[in-house]
Amino acid sequence: MTLRISGLASGMDTESIINQLLNVDKNRLVDRFYQQKQTVQWKQEVYRETNIKMLALRNAAFDLRLQGSFQGKKAETSNADALTAKAGNNALSGAYSLEVLSLAAGAFKELSPTANYVHSGGDKKFTVTGEKGNAEITVTDGQTMKDVVASINAVSGQTGVKASYDSGVNKIFLMSDGTGSAAKISLTDTDGFWSGAGVAIADLAEVTGTDAKVKFNGGSELTFSSNQFTLSGIDFTIKKANETTNVIVSNDVDATVDKIKAFVEAYNNTVSFMGDKIAEKRDRDYSPLTEAQKEAMTEDEVKLWEAAAKKGLLTGDSLYRSIYSDLRSVATGYVSGLEQRDADGKIIKNYNSLSSIGITTSDYLDKGKLYIDEDKLRAALEDDPEAVQKLFTNTSDEAGKLGLASRIYNSASAAMQKITTKAGSSDAVVDISNFGKEISRLDSQMSAGEIRLQKLEEKYWAQYSAMETALETLQQKSDWLTQQLELLTS
Repeated sequence: MTLRISGLASGMDTESIINQLLNVDKNRLVDRFYQQKQTVQWKQEVYRETNIKMLALRNAAFDLRLQGSFQGKKAETSNADALTAKAGNNALSGAYSLEVLSLAAGAFKELSPTANYVHSGGDKKFTVTGEKGNAEITVTDGQTMKDVVASINAVSGQTGVKASYDSGVNKIFLMSDGTGSAAKISLTDTDGFWSGAGVAIADLAEVTGTDAKVKFNGGSELTFSSNQFTLSGIDFTIKKANETTNVIVSNDVDATVDKIKAFVEAYNNTVSFMGDKIAEKRDRDYSPLTEAQKEAMTEDEVKLWEAAAKKGLLTGDSLYRSIYSDLRSVATGYVSGLEQRDADGKIIKNYNSLSSIGITTSDYLDKGKLYIDEDKLRAALEDDPEAVQKLFTNTSDEAGKLGLASRIYNSASAAMQKITTKAGSSDAVVDISNFGKEISRLDSQMSAGEIRLQKLEEKYWAQYSAMETALETLQQKSDWLTQQLELLTS
């Protein structure tokens, strides 16, 4: 380490002078690379944020690639208190009726043991049998009816029988897990436990549940083991017997509109974000702040400065502009081969673009966002849901015939890959993206600059120390000469 001699001879603030010299060199060797790195990191953040929005768009487009998104059905009932209905995609639109003759019920058994019974007389066994199977239970001395009920419930997974005990009325209630005629409950009094507890043998006999009985559209009697069942693609839940309920199944336009709205929202979030970044103007007066500059400013001042410095970073980014333009171009495209013609060959219907179903795009100043005329969209879905479906879901290798949802999905996927190649992802263990490599290069240059700064500091201290030593030597000689002159003249 260089010997550091401060300005004892010269009277100069050597350390301050050297620091000022180093500050000039620091801008050349370190700070400019730090600022370049910060700029790259800010660009990387914007790219990655764009990828998050692009992922949301791709997911929304994926939903619209599925035919099921356009084939949803809804069921409306005339008496929701009697039954509810949910139509599956394969249910046929139309009017139905369901007459409920009886509800399904589980097996139920009630036992009346001796009040406050406590078992004695050694271990006793009995068997519980239910729909799932049977299990043997052992009752030991000192156990109460609460203990017996707990033992029955402990094996309910094997038997399908559950129990409860109400001490207020001194009753044991046994219930089957399931419903229908297959549900059952029986007790086998192997060692006479139940008879000893005051329960009649006849009360232990098998009981079964009952099936639900219905007539669908006035047809023959149908039985189901549960009050929830499916008929003709419609899921029914019946609640009351001796009731006839009308059910209307129709296309679920609301569900399809909601999915299209979700897609439009995701698309608008993406193009609006990208369009704003492209349209921002760069102010060259605002560069990334160095650490020293930040220390000289308040936190609010730093935030305002950096907000201005981040603007316009992607204004001239060709890849970013290309992704944005490609996405807008895909959304405004046409799908060929969807026109419908009359006997004379005249086109009578052609849902071949977003605009044809009421979704229009704005101009460049509005970032190319999409706007929905919901009335027109609903009218198209009511008029010909299959044609609208093909606009989004059409699968074809022929040029111009691929559905719009697939096109946007593919465009978003390609964009995400390009963005990841350039900016990487936040969850990557090693960042090998273009920006990542640039940041590593700048880190290396900053490290090299720090080493050069250290050497420069040592050099400056060596030069000023040598100067101080020389000045001190001259001062000593001057003092000696002065003494000699004084001796000669005395």
